[in-house]
Amino acid sequence: MRAFSGCIALMAVAVTQAVAETNWRVSTRPYLEARSTESESDASLRALCRNSQSIALRVGAAEAVGKGKGEKVTLRFESQGKVATLKGVSRESEDTNMTGGTELVTEVADDAPVFAVLQTGKAVKLSGSLAKPVVWSPQGMASAVKTFLDACRKG
Repeated sequence: MRAFSGCIALMAVAVTQAVAETNWRVSTRPYLEARSTESESDASLRALCRNSQSIALRVGAAEAVGKGKGEKVTLRFESQGKVATLKGVSRESEDTNMTGGTELVTEVADDAPVFAVLQTGKAVKLSGSLAKPVVWSPQGMASAVKTFLDACRKG
């Protein structure tokens, strides 16, 4: 009987340790994300509005910006004759365990030139600290960026 009780205690410990950790995320500030619909993809852009003068940007995880070791990186955005350059540091993305993604991390204001480029309604070419230039499809981009910025300015 004593051995049986010991087995039950070990099983209880094993079951307790097998419970997966849950990450809960909530934002009371406007948030914008661009991510491919492919499974296990990383985000091309994440923006979190702290206030209109402080928008946290994480750009290019799906495109692999830099090495993810905190080194300085630059991305150039071009569309319809508009150009913007973002400078920041390369960090591993939130999804790096699944994707190996690295991204440019920086902060900008709501009037940063990158938002004008993203609202042209046309494809956006990215170049800079990438293995090769990429082009982002314009589908839904301009309206999503406008909605995000409007909400950020009201916040």
